Amino acid sequence: NGSDLWIKCRLKNPLKKRVHRILETDNPHTGYVTLYDNGIEKASGALLRGESLKEPNPIFNIFLDPQEKRTIYLKFSSPISTLKAKPILWSPSGYREHETKKHFILGIFFGAMGALLIYNLFILIFTRDVAYLWYCAYLFGIIVFMAQLTGVLETYVLRHSLDSRLLLNLTIALPLFFIPLFTRYFLITEKTMPNIDIFLKLLPLYYLTIVFIESPKLSINLFVAPNLIFIIVAILAIKKRLPQSTYYAAGWLVVIASLLLVATMAIGAIPSFTNWIYIPQTGFLFEALIFSIGLASRINTLKEEKEAADRKLLEFHKNEKDRLQQLVSLRTKELSTALDEKNTLLKEIHHRVKNNLQTIVSLLQLQSSKLHDADAKEMIRSAQNRIGSMSKLHEMLYRKDTIVRLNTNEYFQQIVNEISSSYPDSNFRFIYDISIDLVPEKAVYCGLIVNELVTNSLKYAFDKDDGTVWISLKKSEDLYTLSVCDNGKGIREEAKRRSIGLKLVKALTKQQLKGDIRIFRNGGTKIFITFRE
Repeated sequence: NGSDLWIKCRLKNPLKKRVHRILETDNPHTGYVTLYDNGIEKASGALLRGESLKEPNPIFNIFLDPQEKRTIYLKFSSPISTLKAKPILWSPSGYREHETKKHFILGIFFGAMGALLIYNLFILIFTRDVAYLWYCAYLFGIIVFMAQLTGVLETYVLRHSLDSRLLLNLTIALPLFFIPLFTRYFLITEKTMPNIDIFLKLLPLYYLTIVFIESPKLSINLFVAPNLIFIIVAILAIKKRLPQSTYYAAGWLVVIASLLLVATMAIGAIPSFTNWIYIPQTGFLFEALIFSIGLASRINTLKEEKEAADRKLLEFHKNEKDRLQQLVSLRTKELSTALDEKNTLLKEIHHRVKNNLQTIVSLLQLQSSKLHDADAKEMIRSAQNRIGSMSKLHEMLYRKDTIVRLNTNEYFQQIVNEISSSYPDSNFRFIYDISIDLVPEKAVYCGLIVNELVTNSLKYAFDKDDGTVWISLKKSEDLYTLSVCDNGKGIREEAKRRSIGLKLVKALTKQQLKGDIRIFRNGGTKIFITFRE
């Protein structure tokens, strides 16, 4: 680094004609190459890119006269790269063929890598798999690194030389930075190899620190040194029989084999062959292809695992559904049995209450037959009617299959029929306007109210045993209106204050129904009771 390399070249033209030759040096990163030829200096190199260098490698045009012998000197200088150089003398046609072949091979390499990158970018968009993200980043890093290594980046993309060690180190660090991240998600090392995973997490930071080292030899050695970890990861993955371990190990095997082959040819340990310098590109291309196949296999594996998990989940849901259905069926049966027992018990209670109330009514009637006082008999008959109205309620509840709501129209008619039976020779008419049902708790109080109001109408409203009584129960939103009206002579003010039956009606309205009562004397008596259920 920062030193000069001199090469002495002896040229001879054995032909009897003047020849044109092209002298090429095979290192595209040499900063300056100066040709000394019979006192003439010619310069080429990476730092002159864009001025005299139109191809990746430095070249010189040399003309030799017939039978001429000449000695030339080449001086190589590079402020940022390690000096290595190999002069190659081409005929113009041979050089053009060589450059065409080189561009073709490089085109295949970069085209294939670019196609792999685009293909996997689309898969990344659709799958949103983090492993594809780091794989695409790794592919991009390899493309940049190889473009820099072959001179394509500087010659055809940047159009100038990378004259900064920081930038050169960055192109080397790009694929190395992303390969640990790809490895972590490709092999899921956080679960499969937790100790190795910690090292892989720290490795990208290690590579970033090396980028700032100025010494080329030191930085290259530091870049290469930790890569043994990937071989260890590949061996451990195969040992643990991880699903994608074969693809991962095969990819690294191809790269290592290609690099070792190039190294042994470079030192002369084994004979080289034409275009052997493209072995690394071939190795990296096959590695990228193998990793891509491995990722596709990984998707299939994940798909199979997902399908298996879905099947297990569906089976679990089915079993759970059957279990819950059996549990619900059993619980429903238990609840139905309990409900039947409750209904039977409630019916029995209503039946017994009805019988007891009927017994009380019979006792009152028996007691009434022994009385001679008309007022006393009337009081007992009123008590009988009140108890009878409650008895009718319990009788209806006993006969019904469900006791959620009571047929109010039927209930009121039974009460009124019981009252009117006390007036066998009368000609009273009863008109009902009842279209809604009540819960038993409200119905019993409304029945008592109807009993009292109808009794009062029949006793006091008419001078003759002839008249009409209207009984209505309506609902507007959540407000109920119970009305009992007659076309009699109208209630007197004194009766409003002194009537025991009316006092009972007011008490039932205010205290039990939590409602309001309004009384009108206009063409008869009209009483309206409003309450909420």
